[in-house]
Amino acid sequence: MKFAKKSLSVVLAVLMMATSLVTGTVAFAAKTPKTFLPYAQGTTATVGVTQKADGSTENVSYFTFTPATTGTYSLFVQANTSFEESSVSIYEKYNSSSCELKDCIAYVESEQSYGSQNLDRGYETFNLVGGETYYIRAYVSCRTKATDEYNAGNVLKFSIAPTDFSAYLTSYKDDASKTTVYGYEVRYTGSSTAVVVPAEINWLPVINVQGTDNKNITSLNLANAASVKLVSGFSNCKKLSSVALNFGLKCVDDDAFYNCKALTSIVIPDMVKTISNSAFEGCTSLSSAVIGNGVEYIEGYAFYNTALKAMVVPASVKSIGNCAIGYADAFDLNTVDPYDVTPTPVAGFAIGSVAGSAAQLYAAKNGIAFCDVNNCAHAYNVVAFKDSTLFKAGSKTEQCAICGASKTTQIAKKKIAVKSVKSSKKARLVVKAAKQSGITGYQIQYSTSKKFTKKTTKSVKVKTTKALSKTIKGLKSGKKYYVRVRAYKVSGKKTTYGVYGAAKSVKVK
Repeated sequence: MKFAKKSLSVVLAVLMMATSLVTGTVAFAAKTPKTFLPYAQGTTATVGVTQKADGSTENVSYFTFTPATTGTYSLFVQANTSFEESSVSIYEKYNSSSCELKDCIAYVESEQSYGSQNLDRGYETFNLVGGETYYIRAYVSCRTKATDEYNAGNVLKFSIAPTDFSAYLTSYKDDASKTTVYGYEVRYTGSSTAVVVPAEINWLPVINVQGTDNKNITSLNLANAASVKLVSGFSNCKKLSSVALNFGLKCVDDDAFYNCKALTSIVIPDMVKTISNSAFEGCTSLSSAVIGNGVEYIEGYAFYNTALKAMVVPASVKSIGNCAIGYADAFDLNTVDPYDVTPTPVAGFAIGSVAGSAAQLYAAKNGIAFCDVNNCAHAYNVVAFKDSTLFKAGSKTEQCAICGASKTTQIAKKKIAVKSVKSSKKARLVVKAAKQSGITGYQIQYSTSKKFTKKTTKSVKVKTTKALSKTIKGLKSGKKYYVRVRAYKVSGKKTTYGVYGAAKSVKVK
């Protein structure tokens, strides 16, 4: 029995040793150093699948990345096929002794679903420190080589690049279609003073704009971001002097432009329903505010402490909050504190609207002058002017100083005048026009018809940014030709044309 016990103990010792060896082997395998490839900022890295002994396919690749500057970066991930699993992760640290990646900053899968929308790409933004080294793990796999994922041409792609906007996935319920719309909420993190909000990111629309970390911005342009429904978070941008809102906007949020002291004018689009509390409070240079015909609620202190002397309020407005219009700080003479102020109606302020409107009730309640816009003899002054160019129409906004009614007139695109068209040699003519700025070249139309009918008209492009001087040959001698010119501009694959100027004629020798 003693011998049996001793034998059993030996067996157990052997088993424990074997277990220890297996454990040690696993631990050793886990500590195999990772091979890192350098990743260059803004380039596209690819990871393909590799077949394993069991017939499945996978690949794990590792990269190091050192950003050039501190700021917001985006990670874009895409696979040109639907792998069973594929993702890219970014880590702050790599422990060389344990061979472990630590402190994950971003994790993006190549296939993301947003409600009913399935996208074969993923996107995330995050902050990185310039000069620091970060570690990237890219992983792809599928179950068997029988699937279409096992193909040398199928790869996972990713790229990392600086971006001016941090982006977070969000959604809203569309009132018309009753469906959920997915998109991004963005915040401006760039260093430029001129902010242009993009229409979409990663093929999804930008829905909300949540301000900026850069308080030195001078302009904000949402004009082309048609899907933006809410704007907020630009308070205390004291250099912000120009704001262009988009026509799909639904709400200007609380304190959206609070204390933006350089802002001089604002046009609220018709789609906006609510101008929220203190949205433009403290905009002490704001002297012009055009309120869209769809606005229903102007909440408390929305236009408090501005330079406005009048405002037209559309009949669509259902309610106006406390001190929302026509109020500013005034020193309180009833207290000894020299800094104590109280909301006081602005002297000479006038509100224009229709009789029986919420605006008329607000004016009566607050002792503010009211004008019925249907009976006002408007004295218009220009309050905003945007000159036209060769490629874009301009506009002029005028406002009545009495009741605040306004009107906007479109200014047609500029045209190129033909400087001269001469025929000094047989069957040819020479067209000249003055030098234009911001163009790629000129397009000349010439025709034997004054109306430039299709059958009688030909055209030629001249790629130059200098003054136009073009000889056109092969014409019919003795015929009268009409000539006109317009500009064109190429941006990427898109060509934009101006409008033709007045034609000049010449009889060809």
